[in-house]
Amino acid sequence: MVRKLAKLAQELVVGPFMRQITALEDGIVAMPEARRSVADSPARFEIMQEGMKGGINRRLSPEVTPLMPPTILGMRRSMASLKKNPAQPKTRAPDGFLADLERYARSLGVSSVGYTRAPERWIFQDKAILHLNAIVLTMEMDKVRIDTAPSVAGEQAVIQIYRDLGIVVNKIAAYLRKRGWKGFVLPIPNCTTTGLVVALAPLAAAFGVRSVVMTSLQALSGAGRSPGVIALDVLDNVIPFIPKEEEKVQTETSKILGSLEGERIVPLDLPVSATCTRVNVRDGHTEAVTAGLGRPAALEEVAEAMRSFGRDFVGLGLPSSPPELIQVTTDPYRPQPRVDRSLNDGMTTVVGRIRGDAVFENGIRFVLLSHNTKMGAAKGAVLLAEYVVEQGLA
Repeated sequence: MVRKLAKLAQELVVGPFMRQITALEDGIVAMPEARRSVADSPARFEIMQEGMKGGINRRLSPEVTPLMPPTILGMRRSMASLKKNPAQPKTRAPDGFLADLERYARSLGVSSVGYTRAPERWIFQDKAILHLNAIVLTMEMDKVRIDTAPSVAGEQAVIQIYRDLGIVVNKIAAYLRKRGWKGFVLPIPNCTTTGLVVALAPLAAAFGVRSVVMTSLQALSGAGRSPGVIALDVLDNVIPFIPKEEEKVQTETSKILGSLEGERIVPLDLPVSATCTRVNVRDGHTEAVTAGLGRPAALEEVAEAMRSFGRDFVGLGLPSSPPELIQVTTDPYRPQPRVDRSLNDGMTTVVGRIRGDAVFENGIRFVLLSHNTKMGAAKGAVLLAEYVVEQGLA
């Protein structure tokens, strides 16, 4: 049945979409200003055909076929959006524009951004592009799945990255077209970083923070629906690795705790060692944190700094704001995801087990719980937007 559905999807969806894209591409070739391929340009499927000679299955597997329609639809939207381009596009970037563009691209998951003049030999045979100046985007692929190629998992990883790149390219194109609009791009941090930074911010302000070691026990919902976590992998089990998560926590924590100098964020000089794991919990990320402070602090001082954190902010009475950003508990068996994650509709970080540490200079240890799909995701983004409006910035 799966194979029959996959074949039907190829015939009814993939085929017609590809024909539409080919028609759009032919329209570009016909434009007088188009830049066309040259004699030594490669054919579009030349590399794929070489791979097939080595034994790779010519037909897409049934598991991969469902990924094709959204991938091709993104290509179609990109091609169709050409009519939205301004008649007289800008040829020079104003000061700060490229830095803004790169920040926006990275907020969408782009690993790196570059700029080049594309040689005609990079254009596929019998195809054309409108401009030789190109923005080059890279996105990191799932190395674990790619290393299994040729395989279903490898095919899925390739198609998914094409799908994701298509989404990103269309968003960046829209961003470039609307450059004159007065607005803000306000990405929120990784959900694991959110809870950690909320707990560290009052300590950094009151005592300084010199080093951090954190181990997370992250909920299943943080993995999303696709690809998510395979059910049998997490039953009676802990997944000790989450791709790219530790790097995000390390980078984002020092950046968020940094300082704004002019229009540039200077990250805090703070080494962060993170170990991120996935556990069989529905919602709520638990994190065990050890921090070396900039000066000695009594445990009650630490607790009070956390309790009082953000009082002016919550005093604004924003619709999505909790009455307290941090709640400190003295119960040694708290926080617990099932008991504490919904406190103040998931917008309050709960901290417990505050105690000293003998390994770090001026060391303290604590456990925190943050709701990854509330404060760490959509509702946290809404709260940020509310604050921007309240401050008259939008």
